[in-house]
Amino acid sequence: MEIALGIFNSIIIFLVAFWVQKKYASRSVKLYWSALFLKIIAAISLGLLYKFHYSGGDTWTFFNEATKLSALARFDFAEYLKVFFSNHDPSTVGNVLYVHDRSALFIKFISIFCLVSLNSYWICATYFALVSFFSTWFLYKQAVYFLHDSAKAAAVALFFFPSVVFWGSGLLKESLALSGIYFITAIFLKFAYRSKIIWTEWLLALLFMIITWWLKYYWAAIFFVVILTSVIVILIRRRVPLTKGRIVLAWLFFFLLICVLASFAHPNFYLERFLGVLVSNHDQFVAISDPENTIGYYNLQPKLWSVLLNSPWALLSGLFRPLFFDATDILSLPYSIENFVLLLLTISFLFSYKWDWWKPKSDRFKRSEIYTLWLLPILIYCALLCILLSISTPNFGTLSRYRIGFLPFLVFALAYRNPLINYLLGLSAIFKK
Repeated sequence: MEIALGIFNSIIIFLVAFWVQKKYASRSVKLYWSALFLKIIAAISLGLLYKFHYSGGDTWTFFNEATKLSALARFDFAEYLKVFFSNHDPSTVGNVLYVHDRSALFIKFISIFCLVSLNSYWICATYFALVSFFSTWFLYKQAVYFLHDSAKAAAVALFFFPSVVFWGSGLLKESLALSGIYFITAIFLKFAYRSKIIWTEWLLALLFMIITWWLKYYWAAIFFVVILTSVIVILIRRRVPLTKGRIVLAWLFFFLLICVLASFAHPNFYLERFLGVLVSNHDQFVAISDPENTIGYYNLQPKLWSVLLNSPWALLSGLFRPLFFDATDILSLPYSIENFVLLLLTISFLFSYKWDWWKPKSDRFKRSEIYTLWLLPILIYCALLCILLSISTPNFGTLSRYRIGFLPFLVFALAYRNPLINYLLGLSAIFKK
């Protein structure tokens, strides 16, 4: 029965993927199937890593809790629906969910796939990889359509950057939250370039906003402020002609204004409390982590001056560490290689931007316009989230997982029209067209 159901689910997954490819990827067949296959491999590999190396971990805990919910559904579907659409925890279930934890929503979502797969982790992981891939492909298509010459950068950032693919594919909250951010970004691009947005896309965007906020509110908080600021500036720019410098000033003004207003909106956003939670999380991670596998800070305190003083080191460490000299075991070696590649990308980006003066004036103006419209929001979002994550989560292993909330956007910004990326990917058959 389990084998037959596994074959049936595999056929369903293939048919759905094939239909989407025919409808939305007829001109990118090799890229589509290569990226999807990599997503599925990553989702399964994540489960294997946690099962045999870590002997459990978040992904298996979430799955095991979801199997309890699916068992409840088969026993009493009405009671399952009551649990699914509320925080109701009936005594007959016996503490199925961590009802006061943000993981509850994620477990409920997994339980749907547990029902259709008869509690197969691997089929559930494959379905998650499929959901993640479709959201990623939707953003890729919008980026390629609206941003000239962005196909190579978008493919590298979304489909082939190792940690983004690995942590953003399987049964983890980061996977679903990142899918939400991808989809909302795609809708934002359609809005920014005045493309028609159908009602189902608005509905899915609203759903993904709720899911992302519930699963990763610290990702969502910064992301939504950046998106809202950009929407305001775009609306103003449509009515009032603005130079590049005024666009930057307007964006920074509204960004700071929204941040200040948000800090008074809820006690959790008060600066003093926010800094206290930030440093408290840091201290908890330091207490349970190997000193060689953590970022060390200078006299870190829940004070604004202390956080600002340590922010540059947090930014550099969050982006480029661990490097080779930080690697302590075989598992940290791939991250050190990836960070070295990210460092090379950053250097090549800075040089290509610095020496852009020799290009024709019209081309330089076009490039500066593109950078003004989306590079500033991306860099602000990536820098702020990187600093906050690096301070609150100084453990390199955990940070490599959490930072996928900003990493694909940063990689895209660094790779877009980067001559090094264009040359290297031009050697591959997948990217020649």
